[in-house]
Amino acid sequence: MPIPSLYLDTSVIGGYFDDEWQEATRELWRQMAAGQWRFVSSDVTADEIAGAPSQVSELFQRTFAPDMLLPISDETKTLAEAYLLQGVVTAKYSDDALHVAICTVARIQFLVSWNFRHLVNVRREA
Repeated sequence: MPIPSLYLDTSVIGGYFDDEWQEATRELWRQMAAGQWRFVSSDVTADEIAGAPSQVSELFQRTFAPDMLLPISDETKTLAEAYLLQGVVTAKYSDDALHVAICTVARIQFLVSWNFRHLVNVRREA
C-alpha cells in the first residue's frame, strides 16, 4: 500500500520551533520517519520560507528534496484565482489559495496547516 502524502504549508514547518505547536509538529516528523506519511510541499512554501529564520529554512531544506516540491502551474494559478473570486479565501491570503489549489491539482488528500483562522477551520463558511 502506498504511503499517504501530507502537504505541509509554511505554518507547520515554522511550528517545529514554536512553543505552541512544537509537540504536535515534531510528532508529525516522528510519524514521517516511521514511514506513516510522505511529506510534500510546494514552491509557494519555498518562497515563503525564504524570509524565515535560518533554523526554519534549514529544516525545510533537510526535509524537502526538490522532487518533493509541487510546482505552481497555470492550472493551479487559475484554480487559486477561482477560489479568490468565490470568496473561499480572501485576496489577503492569496498564497493560501495557491496551497489549496496545488493540493487539489496534485490530488493530495491532506493539507496540514496550523492556520486555524481561515485555512483549516471546519466552522468557516465562504
